[in-house]
Amino acid sequence: MVVTRRLLAWLRALGRPVLARTAKRRGRRRRPAQPGRLPLARNGSASRAPGRACLEALTTAALALPGLAASAEPRDELRLQYGRYEEDDRRLPGVQSRFDPIDVDYLNLGATVGLLDRWNFSLDYFQDTWSGATPIASAPQSLFGNRASAPDGVSGATPYVVGDLSFDGDFQVLESDLFGTLTGRPDPGLVHTLSSASPETRKEVDFGLDYAWDDATLAGKGGISVEPDYLSGFARLEGGIDLARKRTRLELGTTIARSAIDSHLDHDAVPYLDFSSYAGEIHNRRSGSPVLRETRTDWTLDAGLRQILTPTTRISTSLRYERSQGYLANPYKAVEVAFIDPEQQFLAPPGGYYGSVHALLERRPDERNQLIWSTQLLQDVAAIHGALSLRYALAHDDWGIDAHTLEAQWRQQLGTTWLVTPRFRYTSQGAADFYRPFLVSQQAYQTVVSDPDGNILSITPFDPGLLPGDYSGDHRLSAFGVVSGGIALQKRLFRGFVLDLGFEYSRYAGSLRLGGGGEASFTRYDSWLVNASLRIDLATLALVREGDRERGRAQGSAGVGAAGSEADGHAGAHAEGHARAEAGAASVHGAGHAPAGVMYAHALPRAGDFMIGYRTMYMRRDGDIVNGSKALSDGEIIAGACGAAACSSAGESMAHQMHMLDLMVAPTSWLTLLLMPSYVDQEMRLRALDGAVPDVHANHDHHATGGFGDTRFGPIVGLLHRDHYQANLALIVSAPSGDTSVRFRRDHQSERGFVHYDMQLGSGTWDFVPALSFQGEHGRLRFGAQTSATIRMEEEGPTGYALGDEAQLTAWGGARLTDWLGVTLRALYTHQGRIHGRYDRPIVVRTPHDLPGNSGGELFDLGFGVAVGIPRGAFEGMQLSLEWIQPVAEDFRGDQLERTGTLAATWGMVF
Repeated sequence: MVVTRRLLAWLRALGRPVLARTAKRRGRRRRPAQPGRLPLARNGSASRAPGRACLEALTTAALALPGLAASAEPRDELRLQYGRYEEDDRRLPGVQSRFDPIDVDYLNLGATVGLLDRWNFSLDYFQDTWSGATPIASAPQSLFGNRASAPDGVSGATPYVVGDLSFDGDFQVLESDLFGTLTGRPDPGLVHTLSSASPETRKEVDFGLDYAWDDATLAGKGGISVEPDYLSGFARLEGGIDLARKRTRLELGTTIARSAIDSHLDHDAVPYLDFSSYAGEIHNRRSGSPVLRETRTDWTLDAGLRQILTPTTRISTSLRYERSQGYLANPYKAVEVAFIDPEQQFLAPPGGYYGSVHALLERRPDERNQLIWSTQLLQDVAAIHGALSLRYALAHDDWGIDAHTLEAQWRQQLGTTWLVTPRFRYTSQGAADFYRPFLVSQQAYQTVVSDPDGNILSITPFDPGLLPGDYSGDHRLSAFGVVSGGIALQKRLFRGFVLDLGFEYSRYAGSLRLGGGGEASFTRYDSWLVNASLRIDLATLALVREGDRERGRAQGSAGVGAAGSEADGHAGAHAEGHARAEAGAASVHGAGHAPAGVMYAHALPRAGDFMIGYRTMYMRRDGDIVNGSKALSDGEIIAGACGAAACSSAGESMAHQMHMLDLMVAPTSWLTLLLMPSYVDQEMRLRALDGAVPDVHANHDHHATGGFGDTRFGPIVGLLHRDHYQANLALIVSAPSGDTSVRFRRDHQSERGFVHYDMQLGSGTWDFVPALSFQGEHGRLRFGAQTSATIRMEEEGPTGYALGDEAQLTAWGGARLTDWLGVTLRALYTHQGRIHGRYDRPIVVRTPHDLPGNSGGELFDLGFGVAVGIPRGAFEGMQLSLEWIQPVAEDFRGDQLERTGTLAATWGMVF
């Protein structure tokens, strides 16, 4: 599926590339990858683009005034950002949807590095996982597209996109009940028909290289974004030149983007969708899940001017032209059409008409040309340490959309380390020329000709020429207004660390359109966006370290006079001035760090030390289904791997990736406190088993989950600390912040329940994680050992089960090859207990992964590691460690997918 950013949807219609790139979900259309743009998603957006990441734009827009700061030269920087976007429930009269609204978890890791004197290289990784329901169509309430799926009328909603309607003589819909009985009143109006999808993940990598002269810059950028049904890449070239002693700056840029769409149409909706207008683009029709394959190309040209008017006032203006060609529609959106068949009017009410409603995939023009003009006034108010930003943008395109945006921000400095930025934004947009939430066509949907015996001689479909050439019911193309308010906080911590926090709340409604005339209230919804980022300014950090050295030298000189010994003075200078600066670099070849796959083995040696690190583990499983150590045939899996049920599918591959932020502080020399939040990303592919009963779900064998995982925290106590040896005891607690109630979407008109146990995002229980570690070195040799456990402190989690306890024993040895490079070899044994209990709500058991008994076992592995330390430069003191963990033997309990291996990587820096 493709990523959608609801918050950007209306901005896309406006053409504005700023503001929070928030994701949305099924039923949105996408836009090609472009720098600084948000990748739009499947069920909904009017465009799609990878580029600087969804929530990163929020940080840029909410935490700073764009263009207010002088165009600073790029700095060495590391950045980490997490964000979450959510929408509220949609208005569904008479029924409460069981579908959760859209939510998106977002992660960004990035770095900018100076190369030589004037070159800079940047690299960013983006990942977002989205789930929830979005509108696939709009229809009169009397069609009951969201009818209740249970007798209580409020327990759920199932999308229905076909049916019957009655009209009066003016083709106004007449209200009826669920059984088709007319009430004599006009229909209350349109309502969205919702559909949902299982969680899916988008991944994107962007890179850039720029060169700076004294008065000019030139930069090249590129990136690629990958989703299960959308692949997009972009390339960009931009430059700028300073004139009039840097009071004026001219900028010019161009972007080319290419996207490939590979959209699997909703299998539940396919029997009721008419996609005849895309006959040449639809493949795999007989599979029950046809695929729409198309491409699109986007080209942009933009120019800008920034002018300093006074020392406290500056103005900027820009003009952007965008041209899009190819498939610009949304493959997950439909328009419902009431066909008035002359041969069926005997069913019509007196003086009215009868219509048969069918859903047609939307059609949009295959070309779009758009102009976006933006201007901004920036005014510093030095007397109160504040600044005002006012921005206006106007967008116009040949789809008939005109949009206006007015934005105001006030940036207030508080003290020397705090920055507070409240902001307000209003957008008003007109509707596209082809926006049609519901259509009426005076023709038959199908004309069937039969002989006297009832044999069908011919079937003639409707005439597309009697419909508009293009039509879409996507509410992002309607007339509406959006009011948004938010606040951003920035805190400069220490040694170049900057913490940013942002929150924004938005209301989308047709009634908010400037001058009125907006869409009805059925399109209204609210959304909120929150994010946090941590940035490390390596240039500032380098200056701080140089200051440490200077103070050390000064103290050393003082030591010479006091002690009368130059050698003693130099030693004192080294101890005082260099200790912290050299701590990280020394640890690469000292006893400071274990291999990348070992956790909780490192403690900070000095009171007041602080460490920030990033850790990721990528585990891959491919191959056979194994019981004990024996590979099973498909027949054996079908017969016994799913308990009383017969398996129809089994795992073909599974990938589990965890991103962890390591935050450590030492209040004393023997105690280190750890906080480790995590973000989890998982995906699984299933295969149909040979000889199994055909499974209607077999064509939808790929699913993914992702989001915030469990959070670990606790003390690491130093038991022994000598020059070449150290022993630590970690007493870690794991809080169940990861979701354990992730469900499959409704599939082939049936509920599948929760996803597989090993695809949930956390354990669901409070866990105790003790670890006893020993590390040492002798010359160039390194060695260590650790014993650890995970003890579940609750009998079951919120969904009825608890993972099994775990125990691990590991030992390693290694060598320092150079002052900056080391290698390790590690052996490890792991015992995993079985899952206790089971889901407390019904699930469909069709794979071995759905049975809690297929879990646990004994694992034997070898780890091969390498560690690199950076002894000098802007990245001085950093350490990067990699380890590949290769399975050697395994004794599984139950039937499980064979392991391929695990890649562990860590980065850290001590301050």
